[in-house]
Amino acid sequence: ESLQSRAKDFSQAQQAEISAKAKRQGLKQQLGKADAEWKAIERNQQLALADVATLQNKVEQGNELPLQHARWQKTLEIKQQSESLLKDVVIQEKSLALLKEKGERFKVAADNAIKNTQRLTLAWHQGQASVLAKALNSDEPCMVCGSLDHPEPAHLDGKASVPSDDELALARQQEQQSHQQLLTAREKYVQQASQIKSNKQQASALCETLGCDADGPVATMQIEMERLTLALTQWQ
Repeated sequence: ESLQSRAKDFSQAQQAEISAKAKRQGLKQQLGKADAEWKAIERNQQLALADVATLQNKVEQGNELPLQHARWQKTLEIKQQSESLLKDVVIQEKSLALLKEKGERFKVAADNAIKNTQRLTLAWHQGQASVLAKALNSDEPCMVCGSLDHPEPAHLDGKASVPSDDELALARQQEQQSHQQLLTAREKYVQQASQIKSNKQQASALCETLGCDADGPVATMQIEMERLTLALTQWQ
């Protein structure tokens, strides 16, 4: 009986040990499953956080799009203004060169008109002196200087001609017209040069406003503007 009792106890102990091992194995499996589930939860949390960050970033970028669009539009407008001014300067400088050439021609014409008036005025005075000389009589005072001696009375060369009052008046009128043309040409030249200087200063100021975008071509900036416009339309 004692042996049978011990055998029974031993069998019960074995069964209890098997049951305990089974429970431990079950608990281990449950623990592994719980650990895997926890890791899956952590991964899902990380993915969710990443999705939130991505969405937040997209929202922030979307909120920046109107500002970026407005800033780039203003930048493009300034660049176009600068380019337009520089194109005007090129045309104006060509016009300035033509004005300079015209002014030089007017200067030559004005100088020639002055010389012509001086020549005719001298000839006219010489003619008048010759007329007066013909009226001189010995022992009678000169009508110009009052002298009674007339050692070398004025006379005209046989080939010389005396201009009329109308010819002299016309020469003086032409001189005045040539002088006025020269003054007008100089005034236009100064105005054009001043406009060129002003346009260059404005273009330079606009380039300073643009900063690093000043050297970029307008075509490239227009492409970027189109991209921002499309992105803004899609975001809205």
